Amino acid sequence: MSNPRDKQFTGFACRLLQELLNQGAYVAISEWATGDDRARSEQLIARRAYDLVSHTLCNTGPMMIDCYSHEEQIAAIPDLTEWPD
Repeated sequence: MSNPRDKQFTGFACRLLQELLNQGAYVAISEWATGDDRARSEQLIARRAYDLVSHTLCNTGPMMIDCYSHEEQIAAIPDLTEWPD
């Protein structure tokens, strides 16, 4: 049986990976990366994590917390496939 954790936000993961690759992050996220390259990658990941949390909060509400299990709440959050403006 597949784990929902592996599939729920694949659109988000694909977009993030593509954005990292577009900025040359295959170098910037390697263990030997330092300086500006690494800082840019860390900042991009932090921004997109923020976007995902914001997206999650906009797609949930108090009723979900009161009426649904943790798993049901997560399943109800749509994938984030477009970056916010």
